[in-house]
Amino acid sequence: MSHTSQAGSRRRHLESGAGAAEYAAIIVVVMAVAAAVVLAVSGVNVGRAVTCAVSSVFGDGSGCASADDGLRVDPADNVVQDESQTSTGGGSVGTDNPVFNVSAGFDDQGKTTYAQNEDGSGQYRVSDSKQGFVKGSVGKDDLKVGSVDVSLEASASGALTITDTTVYDCADPASCTQFGKDNAEEFDNRTRQGVSQIMGGGDTEVDGTASSYEHTTSGSIELSVKAGAEVDVDDSEISASAEGAASMTFEHTTTYAADDNGDKGDKTGEEVSTQYELNGSVGAAAEVVEKEVNGLEVEAHAGVTLSGGIGEEVTYKEDADGNLTELTFQTTSNWSSGSTLSVGVEGEDDNGDDTSPFTGAGETQVGYQYETTVTVDVTQLSDTDRKVVEGYVYSMSSKSPVLPKAALNPSVPADSDDALGTIIHEHAQVTTSKYEVASASAENEYDFVIAKYRSSQEYEHRRLVSQQYLQAPDGSGRRSYASTGAVD
Repeated sequence: MSHTSQAGSRRRHLESGAGAAEYAAIIVVVMAVAAAVVLAVSGVNVGRAVTCAVSSVFGDGSGCASADDGLRVDPADNVVQDESQTSTGGGSVGTDNPVFNVSAGFDDQGKTTYAQNEDGSGQYRVSDSKQGFVKGSVGKDDLKVGSVDVSLEASASGALTITDTTVYDCADPASCTQFGKDNAEEFDNRTRQGVSQIMGGGDTEVDGTASSYEHTTSGSIELSVKAGAEVDVDDSEISASAEGAASMTFEHTTTYAADDNGDKGDKTGEEVSTQYELNGSVGAAAEVVEKEVNGLEVEAHAGVTLSGGIGEEVTYKEDADGNLTELTFQTTSNWSSGSTLSVGVEGEDDNGDDTSPFTGAGETQVGYQYETTVTVDVTQLSDTDRKVVEGYVYSMSSKSPVLPKAALNPSVPADSDDALGTIIHEHAQVTTSKYEVASASAENEYDFVIAKYRSSQEYEHRRLVSQQYLQAPDGSGRRSYASTGAVD
């Protein structure tokens, strides 16, 4: 009797304590639900609000985090750093006179790229590009302003490029590092294709099973203006330059899966993008060497540069059946500073004729890149919204350099009559990233009077410094930025 009474007393005591906590929790949930109903009138998703509130009371709050999973960039696709190595060889023929010149030529380029994702996975891309181009320019290089020699040049160029890329995926840092070590020589050789093999290297096979393949055709147009000035000071030459360029590129990529043997398999989709870029740079250099060495005239300059630019890109993807799956807007800006070094060599043979002039130049740059990506997953839209996006993609508006207003400012609700803007604001995954960037390049040119041969090498590295994404709309309809946590 006494034992039963004591047990019942303890049970009632425990139940009483649990009941108090439950009552408090219920009150909180009721208040949260009531708030969610009020917010629902303003258009906020009730399910998200209720799930978040209940999860916070009875769990670890994971319900709140999962609600934003679709808006935060996937760690498996979030590149935190990448690097590329490029080697180009090519030639051109054309006319050249003091006023204008026209040339046409062919470039062959090999490129390897490695990207490391936030989740530790990685991807190696090995590309081989063939490019045909034509270029025309007009300018004067014998202008005089006081004691300063001035040159001006305006040019226009067009190019058609065909690129084949083999993609190799790796699952984690250890396997990625090992894959890179095992194929270090192969990757280096693969950057020297076709004409570039004159400079050494070869077309060796990568030791690994491919994950996918890509075939890309792209066309580009570039307009540029360049100005330069030179002046002699105390037997030393000082030069300054400024350059601006605007370009447009249209690119069409077809992707293929790899079969069981790693060979090219079935087509998996298409990707079409239009890019616009504005770039500018200024620099100054001073003569460091001017002398004759073994009958050759050698001249060298060293200097500094400051450059910057902005770019816009519109990209859409289709599946293997031609159905629209994704629309992406990307804006990029960058600035960097660095140093330059150039060397020129001229000479005469035993008959007094000019030998083939040689010029070489190298440059290093460090700076920052800022990138905002706005992506709409079309497969998740209603039929009505899908038609709106398709209307934009398959019309001339998608080829315009002017992006939709909502793509430039996606955190603010769009105007009521802006259907595409409303879709972007409510459904787009928006990520802003800041990267540290560094690059180095070198280029050599041999002039054979009627023809020229060029070879160049480039190295680029980019590391994520900070990253944010837009969360779901709040009660006022605005979206706020939060850190992705990709950078510690």
